[in-house]
Amino acid sequence: MERLLSQLSRWCLDLVFPKHCLGCQTEGSYLCPDCQKLLTASSNLHCFICQRRSPAGFACSQCLRKTHSLLAGILVAADWENLLLRQIVYEYKYRFIKELALPLSSLITDFLNLHGIDKLFNCPADQLVIIPVPLHKRRLSWRGFNQSELLAKLVVQKFNLPLASDVLLRHRYSLPQMGITDKNQRRKNITNSFTLSTKLTVEQQFFFKNKTIILIDDISTTAATLEECAKTLKALKPKEIWGLVIARG
Repeated sequence: MERLLSQLSRWCLDLVFPKHCLGCQTEGSYLCPDCQKLLTASSNLHCFICQRRSPAGFACSQCLRKTHSLLAGILVAADWENLLLRQIVYEYKYRFIKELALPLSSLITDFLNLHGIDKLFNCPADQLVIIPVPLHKRRLSWRGFNQSELLAKLVVQKFNLPLASDVLLRHRYSLPQMGITDKNQRRKNITNSFTLSTKLTVEQQFFFKNKTIILIDDISTTAATLEECAKTLKALKPKEIWGLVIARG
């Protein structure tokens, strides 16, 4: 019954406010097939700290020593200079258009297929675990869905990977990172925002030992959020922790 009401509500909204392609304004969908082709996965792999080209997207050893980063690397699926991509991300995050998760997650899966998931993480798929960056319950209630979790669910379906969406929690409410321009302030704003779930059993914690964890988020700017997540997840003793995002803002 609820599903039927939801479908009826969506039909009524589409009738009153018909969908238009965000690229060319053609009526019928938020992204027409022709504009979908304008979203392409990045063929480049860089150190996320110094931006120099890097095999498999690893952070440079020199950068890791200098920054003490807990991330093995951050993989960036697409180019933020693509104005259509920026518009889609904005509509997805701030106008809450859940349907846009599909083309955005396709960018991530195209990127993983392009470079080879086994080569990128240098381990078999059964040693990988996907964890979406969590939202605080206040932000989740306001938005209605976790945009990173929705992306993660679509990615794991494509690659048949385990999804652990209830392991990492955001227990401290903080200001949106987007509104903070200073790098140090962004780090301070997000510090100690995450914790592991208290419901994790010893057996569940052991599952993550020596696994490669892939943190999925929509956009990363200074990597402060991903670093804080990695700091918390380090207690599970994984082999490596990676970030995987649509773009670097």
